Amino acid sequence: MGYLINDLRATLKNKYDKNQSTSVSIEALHEIQNVFAHTGIMLSQGKLERTVNYAHFQDLWIQNEYKKLNNNYYNYSRGDIISSVDLGTCNIGTEIRYPHPCVVLYDNHEDWVIVAPITAATKDKSTGETIIHEFEVFAQKSRATTNRKNLYLFKKDSVIQVDQITRVSKYRILNKKRFKLREELLNEIDNIILKKYIPKKDELLEKLKVVISDQKSIIEQKEKEIEDLKNTIINQKQRIEQLNVEIENIKGEIKK
Repeated sequence: MGYLINDLRATLKNKYDKNQSTSVSIEALHEIQNVFAHTGIMLSQGKLERTVNYAHFQDLWIQNEYKKLNNNYYNYSRGDIISSVDLGTCNIGTEIRYPHPCVVLYDNHEDWVIVAPITAATKDKSTGETIIHEFEVFAQKSRATTNRKNLYLFKKDSVIQVDQITRVSKYRILNKKRFKLREELLNEIDNIILKKYIPKKDELLEKLKVVISDQKSIIEQKEKEIEDLKNTIINQKQRIEQLNVEIENIKGEIKK
């Protein structure tokens, strides 16, 4: 079926204007029926989770095409966690899909937001150890409640997938309820972005840290030398005062 779709794209490009109605192309209508037939078979034989998510996603897409979606969405702050975002169903390979909680990394108060998804941590089957990839931030299962308002409590060992950062429409948000990510986890996200996405800047920052550390050491050494000089001056003043006393004593003896 994939080969037919590829051929169809080439045919349509050469034969039709892309803005024409699909109904003018017999080839396109035939292939639509073909795709729908295969999709129906796959969904009917697959897991219910996939079918439900697929139906929901397609319904959302149709509403969007007919401009039936309302604008009743929230604005978020960096570090907020959105309870549930539909990341799609027809994703390919290792692209994350289905609804997940997501960390907000950017919101310009428009109808879209940039997020990093949260998913359950993977365990090594032989050792039981948590597998954490270089683009992931590990978040251990929360053991107790907290007094901090709206702090997100992880129900299981989880990872924040920084390699899956994406821009999504706010219409994809299934549960608008928001929580706050712990500051140290947000900092870890920033560190991965810095090291993996903009490594040159990270290298410059590391060099700058070394220079600053060296300068601090030099300043501390100079401050110690200054303190030593101050002590030397104080000792010399005391010695001068002692000598002045001795001189006065000698003068008194001479007068006698």
